[in-house]
Amino acid sequence: MRNRFTAIKTIIVCFVIFSVGLCLLRNAEKGSIRTVASSNAPVVILDAGHGGEDGGADLTGLPFVLTGTLPTMTRPEATELIKKHGGKATGSVSKKTSYVVAGADAGSKLTKANELGIPVIGEDELLAMLKGE
Repeated sequence: MRNRFTAIKTIIVCFVIFSVGLCLLRNAEKGSIRTVASSNAPVVILDAGHGGEDGGADLTGLPFVLTGTLPTMTRPEATELIKKHGGKATGSVSKKTSYVVAGADAGSKLTKANELGIPVIGEDELLAMLKGE
């Protein structure tokens, strides 16, 4: 009976090790793991949060709405930056919207954001947020 429990524990340990390895592999494919060479051996570092490639803020799941003309980037560029940091860019303002990024000549989306009390930020604030400032 004791040998049977030892065998079961061994199988469970092997399964756990395999599962952890599989998780590491999946995260490496997503770019959230990087290896650092140390003097003794390579070390795997799991990045905290989703963040961006530049180590910026984790905007996972936060809905953003873009309106108006941004000073230095196009809407597709801003959308890509938001997505790269885990956020979502949506086309309309609702009570679920976390932030409205407003540029020059913003229209009805800005009005609706103000009516709903949604925080309105500019491009500078968005970029600072993405840098984690």
